[in-house]
Amino acid sequence: MHYRPKYTAFTAALVMLWNPASAQIAFDNYGPGIGFNFAQSDIFAGPGALGSDLDVGIGFDAQASGRIGTIELALGLFAGSNSLSIEIYDSNGALPGTLLYNSGPLEGLLRPIGQNFSPVAVDIAEAVTLLLGERYFIIASANGDTEAIWHRISIGDLGPAVGQTNNTGFGVSTRARNTARVTLVPAPSGLTACLFLALTGTCRRRATR
Repeated sequence: MHYRPKYTAFTAALVMLWNPASAQIAFDNYGPGIGFNFAQSDIFAGPGALGSDLDVGIGFDAQASGRIGTIELALGLFAGSNSLSIEIYDSNGALPGTLLYNSGPLEGLLRPIGQNFSPVAVDIAEAVTLLLGERYFIIASANGDTEAIWHRISIGDLGPAVGQTNNTGFGVSTRARNTARVTLVPAPSGLTACLFLALTGTCRRRATR
Protein backbone atom coordinates (compact mmCIF):
# COMPACT_ATOMS: atom_id res chain seq x y z
CA MET A 1 0.00 0.00 0.00
CA HIS A 2 1.41 3.40 -0.98
CA TYR A 3 1.41 6.04 1.72
CA ARG A 4 1.86 9.77 1.01
CA PRO A 5 3.43 11.50 4.05
CA LYS A 6 1.12 14.52 3.93
CA TYR A 7 1.77 15.75 7.41
CA THR A 8 5.44 14.98 7.85
CA ALA A 9 6.78 18.42 6.86
CA PHE A 10 4.16 20.20 8.98
CA THR A 11 4.84 18.00 11.99
CA ALA A 12 8.59 18.41 11.62
CA ALA A 13 8.16 22.18 11.47
CA LEU A 14 6.19 22.09 14.73
CA VAL A 15 8.93 20.05 16.33
CA MET A 16 11.51 22.63 15.24
CA LEU A 17 9.41 25.41 16.78
CA TRP A 18 9.06 23.54 20.05
CA ASN A 19 12.78 22.74 20.12
CA PRO A 20 14.55 25.77 18.66
CA ALA A 21 18.12 25.56 17.43
CA SER A 22 20.72 26.72 19.92
CA ALA A 23 23.84 28.72 19.08
CA GLN A 24 26.97 27.91 21.05
CA ILE A 25 29.63 30.42 21.99
CA ALA A 26 33.17 29.36 21.07
CA PHE A 27 34.76 32.40 22.72
CA ASP A 28 33.53 35.49 24.58
CA ASN A 29 35.58 37.88 26.68
CA TYR A 30 33.15 40.79 26.77
CA GLY A 31 32.31 41.99 30.23
CA PRO A 32 28.70 42.05 31.51
CA GLY A 33 26.41 43.12 28.71
CA ILE A 34 28.83 44.33 26.07
CA GLY A 35 31.40 45.61 28.51
CA PHE A 36 34.94 46.45 27.44
CA ASN A 37 37.63 48.97 28.30
CA PHE A 38 37.32 52.30 26.46
CA ALA A 39 40.57 53.49 28.02
CA GLN A 40 42.71 50.67 26.60
CA SER A 41 42.80 49.84 22.91
CA ASP A 42 45.19 48.94 20.12
CA ILE A 43 45.56 50.74 16.81
CA PHE A 44 45.46 48.93 13.50
CA ALA A 45 46.02 50.93 10.35
CA GLY A 46 46.40 50.65 6.62
CA PRO A 47 49.64 51.66 4.88
CA GLY A 48 48.14 55.00 3.84
CA ALA A 49 47.27 56.07 7.39
CA LEU A 50 50.44 56.08 9.48
CA GLY A 51 53.00 55.10 6.88
CA SER A 52 53.06 51.49 8.12
CA ASP A 53 50.61 48.61 7.80
CA LEU A 54 49.69 47.64 11.39
CA ASP A 55 47.65 44.52 12.18
CA VAL A 56 46.41 43.42 15.62
CA GLY A 57 44.65 40.32 16.86
CA ILE A 58 44.01 37.79 19.59
CA GLY A 59 44.41 34.07 20.12
CA PHE A 60 41.73 31.98 21.82
CA ASP A 61 41.05 28.35 22.66
CA ALA A 62 37.72 27.22 21.23
CA GLN A 63 35.18 26.45 23.97
CA ALA A 64 32.95 24.48 21.60
CA SER A 65 33.20 22.70 18.25
CA GLY A 66 31.30 23.79 15.16
CA ARG A 67 31.20 26.15 12.20
CA ILE A 68 31.60 29.87 12.90
CA GLY A 69 28.50 31.94 12.23
CA THR A 70 29.37 35.43 13.51
CA ILE A 71 32.32 37.26 15.04
CA GLU A 72 31.63 40.40 17.10
CA LEU A 73 34.51 42.78 17.77
CA ALA A 74 34.79 45.97 19.85
CA LEU A 75 36.14 48.18 17.06
CA GLY A 76 36.00 51.91 16.36
CA LEU A 77 37.03 54.23 13.53
CA PHE A 78 39.67 56.83 14.33
CA ALA A 79 40.18 58.28 10.83
CA GLY A 80 40.16 57.44 7.14
CA SER A 81 37.98 55.64 4.65
CA ASN A 82 36.43 53.00 6.98
CA SER A 83 37.66 49.79 5.36
CA LEU A 84 38.94 46.72 7.17
CA SER A 85 39.50 42.99 6.72
CA ILE A 86 39.17 40.16 9.24
CA GLU A 87 41.30 37.02 9.07
CA ILE A 88 41.10 33.74 10.99
CA TYR A 89 44.07 31.42 11.42
CA ASP A 90 44.68 28.10 13.09
CA SER A 91 47.78 27.81 15.27
CA ASN A 92 51.36 26.82 14.58
CA GLY A 93 52.66 26.45 18.10
CA ALA A 94 52.22 29.82 19.81
CA LEU A 95 51.85 31.70 16.51
CA PRO A 96 49.14 31.99 13.86
CA GLY A 97 49.47 29.17 11.36
CA THR A 98 47.34 28.47 8.29
CA LEU A 99 44.94 31.14 7.04
CA LEU A 100 41.41 29.71 7.33
CA TYR A 101 39.39 32.78 6.33
CA ASN A 102 39.86 36.25 4.85
CA SER A 103 36.80 38.48 4.75
CA GLY A 104 38.17 40.71 2.01
CA PRO A 105 37.46 44.45 2.28
CA LEU A 106 34.55 45.29 4.60
CA GLU A 107 33.39 48.82 3.95
CA GLY A 108 31.60 51.22 6.30
CA LEU A 109 31.22 48.90 9.31
CA LEU A 110 33.10 51.00 11.84
CA ARG A 111 31.48 53.75 13.91
CA PRO A 112 33.58 56.82 14.72
CA ILE A 113 35.08 56.81 18.19
CA GLY A 114 32.80 58.61 20.63
CA GLN A 115 29.50 57.59 19.04
CA ASN A 116 27.11 55.13 20.68
CA PHE A 117 28.91 51.82 20.68
CA SER A 118 27.69 48.49 19.38
CA PRO A 119 29.90 45.54 18.49
CA VAL A 120 30.96 45.21 14.86
CA ALA A 121 29.40 41.93 13.70
CA VAL A 122 31.00 40.04 10.82
CA ASP A 123 29.03 37.12 9.38
CA ILE A 124 31.34 34.31 8.28
CA ALA A 125 29.84 33.03 5.05
CA GLU A 126 32.49 30.40 4.37
CA ALA A 127 32.72 27.12 6.28
CA VAL A 128 35.28 27.72 9.04
CA THR A 129 35.05 24.90 11.58
CA LEU A 130 36.52 25.12 15.07
CA LEU A 131 37.46 22.15 17.23
CA LEU A 132 36.98 22.18 20.99
CA GLY A 133 40.18 23.04 22.83
CA GLU A 134 42.17 24.02 19.73
CA ARG A 135 43.74 27.47 19.47
CA TYR A 136 42.76 29.96 16.77
CA PHE A 137 43.62 33.58 15.97
CA ILE A 138 41.49 36.53 14.82
CA ILE A 139 43.39 39.32 13.07
CA ALA A 140 42.05 42.80 12.25
CA SER A 141 43.67 44.56 9.30
CA ALA A 142 42.86 48.06 8.01
CA ASN A 143 42.85 48.95 4.33
CA GLY A 144 44.10 52.09 2.57
CA ASP A 145 44.10 55.14 4.83
CA THR A 146 41.86 53.64 7.52
CA GLU A 147 43.05 54.06 11.10
CA ALA A 148 40.99 52.14 13.65
CA ILE A 149 41.12 50.82 17.19
CA TRP A 150 40.24 47.52 18.82
CA HIS A 151 39.24 47.94 22.47
CA ARG A 152 40.64 45.62 25.12
CA ILE A 153 38.57 43.68 27.61
CA SER A 154 37.32 44.94 30.97
CA ILE A 155 37.16 41.68 32.94
CA GLY A 156 40.82 40.95 33.63
CA ASP A 157 41.14 38.31 30.92
CA LEU A 158 44.76 37.66 29.91
CA GLY A 159 45.73 35.74 26.80
CA PRO A 160 47.57 35.75 23.49
CA ALA A 161 47.75 39.20 21.88
CA VAL A 162 49.02 39.41 18.31
CA GLY A 163 50.71 42.19 16.36
CA GLN A 164 52.31 42.58 12.96
CA THR A 165 53.95 45.47 11.10
CA ASN A 166 54.20 45.62 7.30
CA ASN A 167 53.45 41.89 6.93
CA THR A 168 56.83 40.96 8.38
CA GLY A 169 55.46 38.18 10.60
CA PHE A 170 53.26 37.94 13.69
CA GLY A 171 54.50 38.47 17.20
CA VAL A 172 52.57 37.14 20.20
CA SER A 173 52.60 38.30 23.83
CA THR A 174 50.43 37.60 26.87
CA ARG A 175 48.39 40.56 28.13
CA ALA A 176 44.81 41.85 28.33
CA ARG A 177 43.23 40.72 25.10
CA ASN A 178 41.12 42.73 22.68
CA THR A 179 37.40 42.08 23.01
CA ALA A 180 35.63 39.52 20.84
CA ARG A 181 32.74 37.08 20.75
CA VAL A 182 32.69 34.05 18.43
CA THR A 183 29.28 32.47 17.88
CA LEU A 184 28.82 29.16 16.09
CA VAL A 185 26.12 28.32 13.56
CA PRO A 186 23.08 27.03 15.48
CA ALA A 187 22.64 23.28 15.41
CA PRO A 188 19.29 21.50 16.01
CA SER A 189 18.85 20.20 19.53
CA GLY A 190 19.25 16.48 20.12
CA LEU A 191 15.52 16.10 20.80
CA THR A 192 14.68 17.84 17.53
CA ALA A 193 16.93 15.54 15.57
CA CYS A 194 15.56 12.39 17.27
CA LEU A 195 11.94 13.36 16.71
CA PHE A 196 12.60 14.26 13.08
CA LEU A 197 14.30 10.89 12.48
CA ALA A 198 11.47 9.10 14.23
CA LEU A 199 8.87 10.82 12.05
CA THR A 200 10.83 10.09 8.91
CA GLY A 201 11.26 6.46 9.88
CA THR A 202 7.54 6.09 10.62
CA CYS A 203 6.61 7.41 7.19
CA ARG A 204 9.08 5.12 5.50
CA ARG A 205 7.74 2.08 7.33
CA ARG A 206 4.17 2.94 6.35
CA ALA A 207 5.21 3.50 2.75
CA THR A 208 6.57 -0.05 2.51
CA ARG A 209 3.45 -1.76 3.81
